[in-house]
Amino acid sequence: MGRHSAPEPRRGRHALPGQGRFLSWAVALALVAALVGGGVWAWRAADGDEQPVADEQSEDCPESPLRIATTNEMRVPLGSLVSQGNSTDCVRFVVDTATPLAVANAVHGNDPLRPAVWVPDSPLWARESGLSGLQQGPTIATSPTVVAVPQSLRGTNVSGTQPWKTILERTGGRFGMDNPADDTPALMSLKGVAESYGGSAAGRQQLTGLVVKMSHSDNASSTMLTDADDPKKARAFPTSEQAVAAYNTDHTGSKLSVVVPKEGVAQLRYPVLRIPGSPGGDDAAYERFTKLVTSPLARTIMRNSGFRVQGETTPTVQGAPVSLPSSTPDPSAQDLSALLTAWNKAARESRMLVVLDVSGSMLRKAPKGDSRINLARKAGAVGLQTLPQSTEMGLWVFSTAQQGKRDYREVLPMRRLDSTVGGSSQASMLGAALDTMPSEVRGNTGLYDTVLAAYREAQRNYNPGRENSVVVVTDGANEDTTGGISLDGLLGELRRLQGNGKPVSVVLVGVGPSTNLDAMRKIAQATGGSAQVAENPDDMVGIFLKAVESREG
Repeated sequence: MGRHSAPEPRRGRHALPGQGRFLSWAVALALVAALVGGGVWAWRAADGDEQPVADEQSEDCPESPLRIATTNEMRVPLGSLVSQGNSTDCVRFVVDTATPLAVANAVHGNDPLRPAVWVPDSPLWARESGLSGLQQGPTIATSPTVVAVPQSLRGTNVSGTQPWKTILERTGGRFGMDNPADDTPALMSLKGVAESYGGSAAGRQQLTGLVVKMSHSDNASSTMLTDADDPKKARAFPTSEQAVAAYNTDHTGSKLSVVVPKEGVAQLRYPVLRIPGSPGGDDAAYERFTKLVTSPLARTIMRNSGFRVQGETTPTVQGAPVSLPSSTPDPSAQDLSALLTAWNKAARESRMLVVLDVSGSMLRKAPKGDSRINLARKAGAVGLQTLPQSTEMGLWVFSTAQQGKRDYREVLPMRRLDSTVGGSSQASMLGAALDTMPSEVRGNTGLYDTVLAAYREAQRNYNPGRENSVVVVTDGANEDTTGGISLDGLLGELRRLQGNGKPVSVVLVGVGPSTNLDAMRKIAQATGGSAQVAENPDDMVGIFLKAVESREG
């Protein structure tokens, strides 16, 4: 039989489907596809072509090979192993990589090329796949989840067994994590990190800040492995001991070491799962396969590939303690849902129209001594340092009569922070504009008209692929001497606009004692936003992270 195209490769080394409800949705689509026009499923053999049947073949030999789905890292050793089975009798084996989502789609879609055996990197995917009646056979290998430390970061004293918080502190900004929906070690590690921060508001905020940073970087495990020998790009990251051992075999001059979380080690486990009713999956073929993967040859192949196998020596990896901490349990279905929801919230790109109060009262002192306009300016600078460079941001100022009878004026249009105009980035132009704000102060506080205008502008230029918001920094209540809309009128109009399918949240930040927090909260509530008081510039970080936490899942 000729080669079949393989499923599209995954980003990470270990692939996951995401939450169970996403699988169920995808499975439903697969069933519809099967009813309408047949499922789509493709395989290729481990060496590029399926092995031919032996010359002398019994009439009882099955027409279809036994197809085995597994992970990237397990494909080569399994392919090497089953080639022994393909050369002896009429049983044929075909090994290829497939995500749990792809396996579930193929089986539920009754694809003729669906696998009869599945070897994932964790038994939890049997639970999450939505497949029923799976027969669990032997576990052929394991590998503990560790944190890989590139050579250039070893001076940070990250090695051996240390608490998660110490690992994160000592690696500082040089810690990365793949998307947990694509990478099993990342998922296991995110669970450990989340538990180390605890359930307090401060702990959740710290965790959100870390996830925001990691989710907006190129943290695919394959990329971090490639960058490991580059001192400028190298990062510590969670992966499997097997991946580190395999890397070190190929990179003798720049090896990775590992650090192990003191709280416990998550284990990747590779079970043999039999999928009933699949072509080629008769009892004889399955028994032949299980005999192969439990043979002395299998143990040797797995050990030489960096896996742990009972009865064999373990890989030698620098920094790994002789005795590992106790194993941690796999994430529950509830854990899985919560972790992926938190990551997905943080990973969403933002589009923010920042609206800064430059009314005369902004020259007065803030609670901690600085002027209110300086507090707002410094808070904006802290925010620029915190936000991912992929954030889209524009800047308005407001007081009264800023532009004719208008209370507001655009300073910079909406652009990505890393976009450049005339050789200057949007982020640097925003920073420069904030520095000039003290000289802009004049007039009264035309708050309500400005909020409504900013909201309409955000909806007019709405980006459905991002979290759209208006961030208003002000020191007081509405004091529009030229008239304008009332609070009740503003709230009614915001609620009406909110129902047009373009949700925009209004985040209001008060910077002075005269702030009308009650009115600000009503405005925020009408738009699904938030209202808080900032007493120092660093408060802006917490306000941003709280807004991320409050996003709809």
